Amino acid sequence: MSRPLVLRLAGAALFASVAAWALHQQAGYIMAAWSCAHASEGIWLSGALALLLLLAGAAISWIAFKRSRADGLEARHFLAGVALMAAAIFCFALLLQIAAPFFLPGCVA
Repeated sequence: MSRPLVLRLAGAALFASVAAWALHQQAGYIMAAWSCAHASEGIWLSGALALLLLLAGAAISWIAFKRSRADGLEARHFLAGVALMAAAIFCFALLLQIAAPFFLPGCVA
């Protein structure tokens, strides 16, 4: 990617982490009742897709973080750093949501 494009995407990468977590959260609520009667592959698939979206945003943030520091763009450097921290927090939350079915019963009658 070109430098200006990556630096512009630093702000978008901030919202990629939030969007990935929110989409997985909503998909989990929608599929919870359905997975009691059927297989739960949809929940795992939504978790994997959300994790890929989150990691793509984190990778863009990392590239923007490195390039903005080299170019001396302090505001973009700060924004990319915040996006990296948000990606770490939401990655932790997403991993906990993905791991929850291992510890909690899915369907209690």
